[in-house]
Parts: sequence; C-alpha cells; structure tokens
Amino acid sequence: MAMRLTKLAALVAVLAGGAWIAAGVLSWDETGLSDESKQIWWGGLGAFALASALLGYASVTSSPIWLRAIVFLGAAALGGSIVASFDIDMEQAPVVVVSGGGAVLLAGLVGLVVRRRSSEPDEDPAAQSSGHKGGRRAAR
Repeated sequence: MAMRLTKLAALVAVLAGGAWIAAGVLSWDETGLSDESKQIWWGGLGAFALASALLGYASVTSSPIWLRAIVFLGAAALGGSIVASFDIDMEQAPVVVVSGGGAVLLAGLVGLVVRRRSSEPDEDPAAQSSGHKGGRRAAR
C-alpha cells in the first residue's frame, strides 16, 4: 500500500509542477502573475499540498488511524504553507514560479521512476547460497 501511495504522491507532484510551469509561462511577459495564472498557481498549490499529505500518510502506514489522520493533515498544511509563504505578486513571479514548478516536476518524475526498496530486510547471502533455511540444528 505504501508503494502505491508514494507513486500517487509523485504523480500529484508532477501535476503540481506542471500547473506552476503553466502559470509562469502564461504570465511570462507581465510583471507579476495575471488573474488566470494565479488561479492555476493556487490549483498547483492544492496539488502540492495533496502530494505532501499523501507522502506523509505513506510514511506512517503501520500506525493507528488517528495518527495517520494527524500526519496526513499536518503534512498537507506544512507543504501548502511553505509554498504559500512566497509572495506571488512579486515582480519576477513568472521566473520564480517556473523554477519552483520545474523543481517539483523533476522531484515527482524522480519519485515515479525510482523504485523504493521493500521494508523487509534481505536475507543473509551466505545463508541463501548454502541452502540453509534457518532454524535449529538437531542435537546429536
């Protein structure tokens, strides 16, 4: 389940980065973001908060449901608040939005491509090669 959640979080991050890049490109010749670009930027912010929430939830899948809910909401709030703290009315907003969107897009693509190792520990290679399956030896 955790593997699917991390892949979903990466996919949502790709969508968020794409939205931010689109918002910056639409307002490239203007100072600040246009009204349409701001709406797209806020949509990307929502997607980024969702990606943060999914990643937070995936990190505590073996915890009680109440803790998973708290981490889900807390991670969404943290991810959203960090990005929302940037001033989108600044003069160089399109450049900043495209750069940030590119970074989030790249991180999401890496998350989609990279395979996460299983949380189960690997067996000892020496035990695998000797054919020994573990257990106790019979006393003679």
